Amino acid sequence: MSILLVDDNEDIRELFEAILARHGHHDVVAADSAGHALALLKLGPAAEPQEAIAFDIIFLDIVMPDIDGIELCGRIRADARYQRIPVVMMTALDDTDTIDRAIRLGATDYLTKPLQPNDLLACVRSKLKRNAERDRLEHQHAP
Repeated sequence: MSILLVDDNEDIRELFEAILARHGHHDVVAADSAGHALALLKLGPAAEPQEAIAFDIIFLDIVMPDIDGIELCGRIRADARYQRIPVVMMTALDDTDTIDRAIRLGATDYLTKPLQPNDLLACVRSKLKRNAERDRLEHQHAP
């Protein structure tokens, strides 16, 4: 399982990685900006589709400089390679309009900051379970 975390706050990235590592999730790739994430995902005019890194879950901070997490979510969802990957927004904002906008642009779920270990782990487990069930059903119905 591979997780992409995009957050401009180093403390959040370290906390996120530490929580997941304590529970056996060591394949976390952290990006410190939307631009860094776009490069990892190979999104943009010069990107080669076959070069994309496969992620099982993507976590995006909403408030980031330059490109915010909601716009990044929309760009990710616009690429067919990433339409089925769960995208979870992370925010300290208590603003339902912002969360609604993120969901409209393709976010699967959201977590509030400060991150609570149990919430993060439950989110990861549920998204992985959903991915596994989808893959199982597709395999059953494959010609």
